[in-house]
Amino acid sequence: MGVALSAPLFKRYECSDSLIKRLPLMISVEIVNYWARLETPKTRGRFIFVAYEWLRNLLHSFTLLTVLPKLITQ
Repeated sequence: MGVALSAPLFKRYECSDSLIKRLPLMISVEIVNYWARLETPKTRGRFIFVAYEWLRNLLHSFTLLTVLPKLITQ
């Protein structure tokens, strides 16, 4: 779902070569997110688990929606 969120939202991102620029960054973000998901502290209590998952999802979405487009267009 995160990869779908990072799809072009504005016309300025619709350039055909922006996909070529965006793909390696999206793959690296997804690999980091997968690694962070595997390192979830499941045995340290429910609050820590929920807080960690919330922060991980927040950072993942923020990176895909705001940071990634800015890095590509510069």
